[in-house]
Amino acid sequence: MRLNPPHPSFCKFWAIELAYNQGWQLPGQMSGSYNEFAQRWGNPGFTEYVTLLEKQANQVLPEASESIQQQAESAFLQVAIRSRVLANGV
Repeated sequence: MRLNPPHPSFCKFWAIELAYNQGWQLPGQMSGSYNEFAQRWGNPGFTEYVTLLEKQANQVLPEASESIQQQAESAFLQVAIRSRVLANGV
Protein backbone atom coordinates (compact mmCIF):
# COMPACT_ATOMS: atom_id res chain seq x y z
CA MET A 1 0.00 0.00 0.00
CA ARG A 2 1.38 3.40 -1.00
CA LEU A 3 0.87 6.20 1.49
CA ASN A 4 0.52 9.84 0.53
CA PRO A 5 3.03 12.38 1.83
CA PRO A 6 2.06 13.25 5.39
CA HIS A 7 0.62 16.53 6.51
CA PRO A 8 3.02 18.09 9.04
CA SER A 9 0.28 17.71 11.66
CA PHE A 10 0.69 13.93 11.34
CA CYS A 11 4.20 14.25 12.77
CA LYS A 12 2.90 16.47 15.57
CA PHE A 13 0.27 13.83 16.35
CA TRP A 14 2.93 11.09 16.32
CA ALA A 15 5.12 13.14 18.67
CA ILE A 16 2.24 13.68 21.10
CA GLU A 17 1.44 9.97 21.15
CA LEU A 18 5.14 9.14 21.59
CA ALA A 19 5.40 11.58 24.52
CA TYR A 20 2.39 10.00 26.23
CA ASN A 21 3.77 6.51 25.62
CA GLN A 22 7.23 7.27 26.96
CA GLY A 23 5.94 9.37 29.83
CA TRP A 24 3.72 6.63 31.23
CA GLN A 25 6.13 3.70 30.91
CA LEU A 26 7.19 3.38 34.51
CA PRO A 27 8.11 0.16 36.25
CA GLY A 28 5.48 -1.28 38.53
CA GLN A 29 2.04 -0.10 39.61
CA MET A 30 1.28 3.56 40.17
CA SER A 31 -0.92 4.67 43.01
CA GLY A 32 -4.47 5.91 42.70
CA SER A 33 -5.95 7.16 39.49
CA TYR A 34 -2.53 7.52 37.87
CA ASN A 35 -2.37 3.77 37.37
CA GLU A 36 -5.22 4.05 34.83
CA PHE A 37 -3.14 6.45 32.71
CA ALA A 38 -0.05 4.26 32.94
CA GLN A 39 -2.06 1.23 31.85
CA ARG A 40 -3.62 3.12 28.94
CA TRP A 41 -0.60 4.93 27.49
CA GLY A 42 2.28 2.80 28.72
CA ASN A 43 1.00 -0.60 27.67
CA PRO A 44 2.65 -2.72 24.94
CA GLY A 45 -0.32 -2.34 22.57
CA PHE A 46 -0.07 1.45 22.65
CA THR A 47 3.70 1.15 22.14
CA GLU A 48 3.02 -0.92 19.01
CA TYR A 49 0.60 1.75 17.76
CA VAL A 50 3.21 4.50 18.28
CA THR A 51 5.80 2.36 16.48
CA LEU A 52 3.38 1.98 13.56
CA LEU A 53 3.01 5.77 13.35
CA GLU A 54 6.80 6.08 13.30
CA LYS A 55 7.13 3.49 10.53
CA GLN A 56 4.50 5.28 8.44
CA ALA A 57 6.28 8.60 8.86
CA ASN A 58 9.64 7.05 7.99
CA GLN A 59 8.11 5.41 4.93
CA VAL A 60 6.64 8.56 3.39
CA LEU A 61 8.75 11.47 4.63
CA PRO A 62 11.78 10.68 2.45
CA GLU A 63 9.55 11.04 -0.62
CA ALA A 64 7.94 14.29 0.56
CA SER A 65 9.06 17.69 -0.64
CA GLU A 66 11.80 19.44 1.31
CA SER A 67 9.24 21.96 2.54
CA ILE A 68 6.99 19.22 3.94
CA GLN A 69 9.99 17.51 5.53
CA GLN A 70 11.02 20.75 7.25
CA GLN A 71 7.49 21.46 8.45
CA ALA A 72 7.13 17.90 9.75
CA GLU A 73 10.45 18.10 11.60
CA SER A 74 9.49 21.44 13.11
CA ALA A 75 6.10 20.10 14.24
CA PHE A 76 7.72 17.04 15.84
CA LEU A 77 10.37 19.12 17.61
CA GLN A 78 7.80 21.59 18.96
CA VAL A 79 6.06 18.76 20.77
CA ALA A 80 9.33 17.18 21.91
CA ILE A 81 10.57 20.46 23.39
CA ARG A 82 7.26 21.21 25.13
CA SER A 83 7.11 17.67 26.50
CA ARG A 84 10.61 17.98 27.91
CA VAL A 85 9.84 21.35 29.48
CA LEU A 86 6.71 19.95 31.13
CA ALA A 87 8.51 16.82 32.32
CA ASN A 88 11.26 18.91 33.91
CA GLY A 89 8.83 21.37 35.46
CA VAL A 90 10.42 24.32 33.71
